[in-house]
Amino acid sequence: MTGKSKHKTPPGPANETDAERYLRAGREFFDHKDYAQALKAFNKALELDPGHAECLNERGKNYYYMEELDAAFEDFSAAIDLEPALADALCNRGIIFYINGEYAQAREDFDAALGIDPQNFTAAAGKGDVCMGSEDFAGAAENYSRALAINPLEIDTLYKRGATYLSLQQDAQALADFNRVIAAAPEYFEAYFGRALVRFRQGDIDAAIEDYTRVIAVNKTYAEAFFMRGLMHKY
Repeated sequence: MTGKSKHKTPPGPANETDAERYLRAGREFFDHKDYAQALKAFNKALELDPGHAECLNERGKNYYYMEELDAAFEDFSAAIDLEPALADALCNRGIIFYINGEYAQAREDFDAALGIDPQNFTAAAGKGDVCMGSEDFAGAAENYSRALAINPLEIDTLYKRGATYLSLQQDAQALADFNRVIAAAPEYFEAYFGRALVRFRQGDIDAAIEDYTRVIAVNKTYAEAFFMRGLMHKY
């Protein structure tokens, strides 16, 4: 760094390069959700080391949280070009493909990430989302189960698997997942809604009404819960 630089190099261990110090600073800003400062730090790191794949991936994540998906996609792709075995970048790009409805490309990235790291939760769960979006409910259940074997406490994935079982009319499995979500997160109103559908199909109208009422207690704007509760009163 020269005396004329507008940036003061962040402190760090003697064996770190300046680029690594800016990368670490960027991560710290990112962890504190200061995305503007994180971007400045990542930009400086990449100015010093343009071929730093990990930094490109980190900047891509920062762009993602800034809702600049095109910039995020470019950084993830550049990171993969530099380091094809960077599973985190593959997962992140796969998420962008999924958001854009490009399921085939998303599946390809998630599969590649799982080939590198079979215990990658994000890739397994992301592949489940792709299957769900493609209405491949059996595939979704399989991949959500794989993700939950890696991280059994991930509530959103547990709920998604329950919703998948509901679509497969595997009511016992759906009910078990919704119950686990509710036990862990009592304010997770979507799980009450899903459980109400199971209970309705099982003929337990009173329990279904009770669950729809719980949905409304948590989210008073959930119009479908009001409609379904009203419908239940006709039975």
